[in-house]
Amino acid sequence: MTAFSNSLCAILFIAAFSFNASAQLPDSIAITTNGSWIIEHSETTYGWNPQLNAYTYNTTNSYKYYRSGPDTLINVTPYTQLLFTYLNKNTDGTFSPAGVASEIYHFAYRNDNDRRCFRIPNSSSTEELWYDFNLDVGDTIWNPVTIGDHPYLTVSAIDSIDYCDSSYANYHFNEVANHYSSIQRIGSTINFLNNYGTAFTADKIIYFCEESVSVGTVAGVESFESLESIQL
Repeated sequence: MTAFSNSLCAILFIAAFSFNASAQLPDSIAITTNGSWIIEHSETTYGWNPQLNAYTYNTTNSYKYYRSGPDTLINVTPYTQLLFTYLNKNTDGTFSPAGVASEIYHFAYRNDNDRRCFRIPNSSSTEELWYDFNLDVGDTIWNPVTIGDHPYLTVSAIDSIDYCDSSYANYHFNEVANHYSSIQRIGSTINFLNNYGTAFTADKIIYFCEESVSVGTVAGVESFESLESIQL
């Protein structure tokens, strides 16, 4: 074998090794830094209904458009800003900005190299874990939704779900958490911010796309009129 052939084989071997090694690396991103979400926020209360002369549950919904914004430095560490805009849901099922479509800073977040996402809440300097997708079937996490009888969740299955023509890893948890799941790069389907310790308060993702665009540039959000057909 000639010297040229030896060199060519060596190059091909290194290239093949590099490709295989990189192909085996896990996706290190827990939550995308280039995404848009529409969230339906619901709050349920239990109280006296004078019209029905009985105690009833009452649920009110509101809507927000979240998107990943520009980077920012906090303690010399780069973070992504999470921005949101209040939305109105119109009678025809479409969405439009509520009043002036001004974006509001919510918090800053970053991914590490182990499929975890950390955030620094607004007006705080303390970093906290937002999401952890370094999980396998059988692993247990703290339950961010129902506190009390079932403080922990166990990963029961991992499959995929499609949003905006792309597939994402979907993490299911044990039977006590049939109202909770998490999707890598997207977040929890019903507790996106992971701020709520009760099932009576929830954030439901009704739209996601891995593209960050200002709500004012999406034709008044009318292009989202088909979102209700998305099944979670």
